[in-house]
Amino acid sequence: MNYQFQLLEYKEPIFVFGIPKAAPDTLKDRIMIFHKERIKRKIAMFHIYNFEALERIRFLNTLLYTYGKYIDEKLKSLVSTAICGDEVFFTLWTQEVLIIRIKNKLLADSYKKYYKFLWKLAIKP
Repeated sequence: MNYQFQLLEYKEPIFVFGIPKAAPDTLKDRIMIFHKERIKRKIAMFHIYNFEALERIRFLNTLLYTYGKYIDEKLKSLVSTAICGDEVFFTLWTQEVLIIRIKNKLLADSYKKYYKFLWKLAIKP
């Protein structure tokens, strides 16, 4: 799960969508350590959570360089997608977390365009 810290090396915004409500609980204290380091480096992070995570989204929106929205319940997913730099990470949030990492500029650029489209449709709490 240390891929989050690898993303900071790009010094670029981080985009994540499809995040289930349970994801922060799975990451426990590590996620706040990551956010503290990310904020210290002034790296923006944009989150699109599943609809049931309103409390988490409201919390994230209080952090510097951090923006959160949610998507309609019809799009609920156990798979999140993180995009930063030339990398795309797919995370399956089950009891045994599975992460697939692909490093490819064309793929990452395509997913960033897709993310920007989703961001416009996502709902701010």
